[in-house]
Amino acid sequence: MPALKAYRGGWLVHYQQRGLLVRKKIYVEGVIFDLDGTLIDSTVQHYQATMAVVEKLGGTECSFARYRSLLQHHTHFTMYQKLGVQADEKSIVRAFMAVWLKFSRSITPMPGVYDMLKNLWEKGVVLGLVSGSQQHILRASLQNFNLSHFFDAAYMHGSSEKSLVRKEVAFAELMHTWRIPALRIATVGDMPFEMHAAKKHGMHAIGFLGGLGTQTTLKEAGADYCIRKLSTLADVIHRERNV
Repeated sequence: MPALKAYRGGWLVHYQQRGLLVRKKIYVEGVIFDLDGTLIDSTVQHYQATMAVVEKLGGTECSFARYRSLLQHHTHFTMYQKLGVQADEKSIVRAFMAVWLKFSRSITPMPGVYDMLKNLWEKGVVLGLVSGSQQHILRASLQNFNLSHFFDAAYMHGSSEKSLVRKEVAFAELMHTWRIPALRIATVGDMPFEMHAAKKHGMHAIGFLGGLGTQTTLKEAGADYCIRKLSTLADVIHRERNV
């Protein structure tokens, strides 16, 4: 694991000012990633597994478009409620775990994810992971795609068998563990509620457009910048500085 404060990478954010493209540097020491829909391409599989859970628990299945729309404005647990599932969170998590293995076999890593993480890691940027996936699934996914060595085990937060992860809480725990100020941390995810949680803590929020979120909803939730390819992250962290 690289030293916590060995280097700082510069985030390059583009914005329009009087019709000219201006570059603004945002220096970070740590980056927190989401897993599903960001580092791994699991959007379709999550939809299929979710509908299997909804059917099993007596809710009303919906189209992928409806599923995606609900998650623009709600957490996963609230989405289940909107689809008529009356079960508590523990029962939903247990039901999802029972069907997930079947659908997860076809998951693949996002294009360019390994090289992007390697680039950040070698620059001395500390990498963390906060995911709604269960802890053992989270670790298995990272191991299967040869990504686990980029993340210290203490920097990974996943759901327990009883409840879904609360990203606002997990972000705060990582910030405390790292002892890095919020302004020196960026989060990368595909969901609006992740952007909102990051901004609530004062972190930089980077929306990834390869998952469920749209540019409109991610920006409305507070995303400072949206990217379409993970390789872009290696480009925007363009400078190293000794502290």
